Amino acid sequence: MTGPAEQKQSHVEFRLLTRLFRLLPYQVLLIVINAVNGIVDGLVASNAVGAGAMNAIGLYTPMTHFLFALSITMVSGSQLLYGLYLANKPEAIQGVFSVDLLLSGAVSALAAAAVILSVISGATASMASGDNLRLFNRYLIGQAFGIPPLVLGQQLSAL
Repeated sequence: MTGPAEQKQSHVEFRLLTRLFRLLPYQVLLIVINAVNGIVDGLVASNAVGAGAMNAIGLYTPMTHFLFALSITMVSGSQLLYGLYLANKPEAIQGVFSVDLLLSGAVSALAAAAVILSVISGATASMASGDNLRLFNRYLIGQAFGIPPLVLGQQLSAL
């Protein structure tokens, strides 16, 4: 027979797993949105705007990969901590999630601010010139506003 403590632990684990499966469609949607964003960027820039815009997107790609790697690292770390605490202290999982969101929010806000400051300070001039620089700067400003929602959205897939 199982005691009340074991039943409570089993109930907490079942509730957490149920939440994870409920979030599965949103996790898939986040991945699809990321892929569609890349496709639209490439198609619109190459067909509608031209080679200069493709240069701008190509110059931003390393930054995108860095932010994605950083975000995935935070997601993976929080998921590892969830697994660790699920067995020992399930009540601590909420704290891990909160710290993950706060840290991700701070990192993404700093990254967005750094991108905007690089445009304002003219640091992007070393990466492009002429019309390409103008297109690259406009593209960076637009992308900077999307960094926090992207990083925070990826963190939600860890819950």
